[in-house]
Amino acid sequence: NNLDTWIVRDNLIWNRGKHTLRIGGEFMPLGKRQDLFGQTQGAFTFNTSGAGHEFVNFLLGRSFQYTELEKQTSPLYLARSGSIHILDTWRVSSRLTVNIGLRYDMLPHAFEAEDRLAAFYPGLYDPAKAPTVLSDGQLVGNYDPLNGIAQAGKGFPRGLVQNHWNTFLPRIGFAWRPWGEETVIRFGYGLYTERIQGNDVYNVGPNPPNSFTARIFNAPLSNPGGGAQRRFPSNLQTYDGPYKLPQIHQYNFGIQRRLAPGVVATAAYVGTSGRYLQTTRNINQPYPDGAAKVLAGQAIVNQVRPFLGWGNINSYENSTGSNYNSLQLSLRTENYRGLTLQASYTWSHALDYVSGDVPGNAHQDAYNTKLERANSNFDRRQMLMLSYVYDIPTPKDWSKALQHTLGGWTVSGISSFQSGVPLNITLPGDNAGIGGGPYRPDVIRDPNLPSGQRTRERYFDPGAFAQPARGRFGNAARNIVRQAGLNNWDLALFKNIPLGWETMKLQFRGELFNAFNHTQWSGYRNGFGSTDFGSANAARDSRVIQLGLKFLW
Repeated sequence: NNLDTWIVRDNLIWNRGKHTLRIGGEFMPLGKRQDLFGQTQGAFTFNTSGAGHEFVNFLLGRSFQYTELEKQTSPLYLARSGSIHILDTWRVSSRLTVNIGLRYDMLPHAFEAEDRLAAFYPGLYDPAKAPTVLSDGQLVGNYDPLNGIAQAGKGFPRGLVQNHWNTFLPRIGFAWRPWGEETVIRFGYGLYTERIQGNDVYNVGPNPPNSFTARIFNAPLSNPGGGAQRRFPSNLQTYDGPYKLPQIHQYNFGIQRRLAPGVVATAAYVGTSGRYLQTTRNINQPYPDGAAKVLAGQAIVNQVRPFLGWGNINSYENSTGSNYNSLQLSLRTENYRGLTLQASYTWSHALDYVSGDVPGNAHQDAYNTKLERANSNFDRRQMLMLSYVYDIPTPKDWSKALQHTLGGWTVSGISSFQSGVPLNITLPGDNAGIGGGPYRPDVIRDPNLPSGQRTRERYFDPGAFAQPARGRFGNAARNIVRQAGLNNWDLALFKNIPLGWETMKLQFRGELFNAFNHTQWSGYRNGFGSTDFGSANAARDSRVIQLGLKFLW
């Protein structure tokens, strides 16, 4: 792939009295040539259904499903955006400064140069034009192969969704010194948005009629297509109609005080609130009555979908939210009695429905999205970070020879203490009869063990989980287990030895990474029913010692 970006930007700064105005704007067109995403060589998936083990099913040649992209092209995706902004820095008095700003964004959605984009819209689907789906997944009958498909530029926007031309983003903040020069109170608020251009449009690219991705269930390894000139349901990626721009509200309030010369302490509340954040949902998930037929062996998944003739239809929907709230404390010293220190502590909590970019289905049950609201993948409740450099004092009554040989040592380091991030527990197979997860098991008690009971073999309690009844989704929340935290010391000891001629000196360095050799787990068996479920199976690096000698001149 190849990306070309052009930026035209201009800014003006105007000082007038107590005001400093910053006015500017930019225009940014870009074009990206990107090969279609997809399994051009085909891909098999194996699960535990049938023989009870994925590898056994592989040896028997019994796959759970097979997918393959019909053809690959290299579309040229284009995007245009522009913005105008104004910011006023108003020095109300010698003790109060206020910032007020507004940004205006024009953010139309990306499109393809030759309109080689298409998406599925439920309102265009006609059940009377649906195919008959045979028990082997084959599509037959007199049907519309593009039933429900909207093609770019043919009665629909070139980007297939609503364009956003009028987006206003305010900013406001102040810095106030109410009690002289030693204390500053700060506040800030801003509204920010994301210009959507990336995987969402690339993943729509392989939709028919531009390409086709077949998904065949119970496909034999020896002949997944079952012969030539057969048509199977394709997976689709689509959008919801409004496709609002994701927004983040950021806000903070803090107090900073100088405690002594070179010593500054800060305490602040920092938070964010996300709105219209992106998720993906399979809008072609079978309803419970159809799923029951799959579990009873009376039908395959593609025979009971709401939109017959199609496989999974994963819809990008900007419809979820997130919250982050934190207390942030810091202490900074600059060569205070030989010590330079930066200490930072954060106590926080992050919640969302999905963390990160998710091109596939992100919901256990596509018709109950509230089940996904839980601790974020990156939710780390407590963090303490210390970075320091300390010049070890050399007694003044030592002789020059002793000072040169035994004095002049410096110790430095970074110490990190962090609580663990969440771990999601998964359930393999197709327990609900909808074609696959992401599934979670049932939970019957708190799976998190006390710290004194955690071992490598049993980091969390595997007995806290159970198999849900067939046809039912598990009741375990997303990210219900906590991973191990971090207790890490990286230390260095070094000394500069003058060589007696101008600036020449020799520097000796000894460095220790994970100096106290703490075992810190980083990987876990989190698949319910898997071998060693509940154990830790990976760890961060053990202690590393590094010695060095450097000649400086």
